[in-house]
Amino acid sequence: MQRILIIFVTFLAMALSLQAQGNKRLEDERFVREVVNKLADTLDGDKSQARASLFADDALIVNAFGNKREGRKEIDKFWEEIFSSQMFRTSQTKEKEISVRFLTPKLALVDRFYVLTGQRGPNSGRELPPREIHMTLILRKEKRQWLIVYYSVADLRSLPAQNVTPQNQQP
Repeated sequence: MQRILIIFVTFLAMALSLQAQGNKRLEDERFVREVVNKLADTLDGDKSQARASLFADDALIVNAFGNKREGRKEIDKFWEEIFSSQMFRTSQTKEKEISVRFLTPKLALVDRFYVLTGQRGPNSGRELPPREIHMTLILRKEKRQWLIVYYSVADLRSLPAQNVTPQNQQP
């Protein structure tokens, strides 16, 4: 009887531990998604400092035009330059998909797909056509807070298929 009780208590402890881990992961996913939502909510110049605060001190960003900035000071300066240009003053985003994958308990990979409308040309001020965008983020948990350590944005474009013949085959 005592042996059965020990087995039961062991299984109960394991089940509770697994449940706690599952709850922790759900909580972490909620916090990661909050960072992504804050990033989306800070798309205008009045909020460039709020946007910059989402990044870790050693973060790296690469925008859709290949501009690269590393480190919090450079990133802060980058957002100030971008948002002072008023390019995003009238822009809006429409979410298509956000996925979160945990690489480790303290590292999350986020893929965000959305449509950006209302962006203005930096020189002309004219409204640009809608852009389909894929954003890739890596977030790291630091002292119970999730911060962006890698940010990359790319436009999704439909390129025409090319007829490519492998070099080792004759057409």
